[in-house]
Amino acid sequence: MSSASGWEDDLEVLPDTTTDERPTGWGDDDASNDARLVEERPPHW
Repeated sequence: MSSASGWEDDLEVLPDTTTDERPTGWGDDDASNDARLVEERPPHW
């Protein structure tokens, strides 16, 4: 679809994840936490 207004430029206006939602925004490192969570899962799971 062609836009007559010229707004079709494929620029990202808002990011999918903001910096405060990323692990570094919470003071965590970028390493995955999945292995620790699986290891420490409760016995009833």
